[in-house]
Amino acid sequence: MSTAEHDVLQQRARELAQPVEGIVLESGTHLVFPAGEERFAIGVSHAVGVVPVGSGLARLPGAPPFLAGVLGVRGRLVTVTDLLPLLGRPAQGVTGASHVIVVEAEGPEVLVPRTALLCSARPEEATIRTEELGPPPETVPEAVRRLVAGVTPELVTVLDVERLLADPLLLAVSGGPRAG
Repeated sequence: MSTAEHDVLQQRARELAQPVEGIVLESGTHLVFPAGEERFAIGVSHAVGVVPVGSGLARLPGAPPFLAGVLGVRGRLVTVTDLLPLLGRPAQGVTGASHVIVVEAEGPEVLVPRTALLCSARPEEATIRTEELGPPPETVPEAVRRLVAGVTPELVTVLDVERLLADPLLLAVSGGPRAG
């Protein structure tokens, strides 16, 4: 390989390594979890805990499909969000293997400081490197693309928890600001 070709490849690598849509995401430990056939990840810094759903999920009549219900966690009711309907896919449903990851975020943009993300199975820890993230596929709706920090080569969708909890859609079903 010539020096010129090497320089071109290095420049392309630097350009591709830039954060997606200006999201600042540090490399590090994430929780990777399945939701139906999809796999998602969140930074562990936003995870408050992982809880099996068991029989404790209370469904809410008339709620939108992405609101799986509410669950009592450590003496507090927490809304449970199913990510699949937000992606235009059918709700995943709850099984004996279902867990939730309780997530929190703070900041001026955050409307709902706490929710629980429904998982098809217990999440696992993994290290995700930001330089490996690519943009979400074009098939992902624009309203959801802004909630995605990037996609790994293994097709794990890395979520931006702060943007998720700042989404007005969650505010509409959570009972208002600072409810959870």
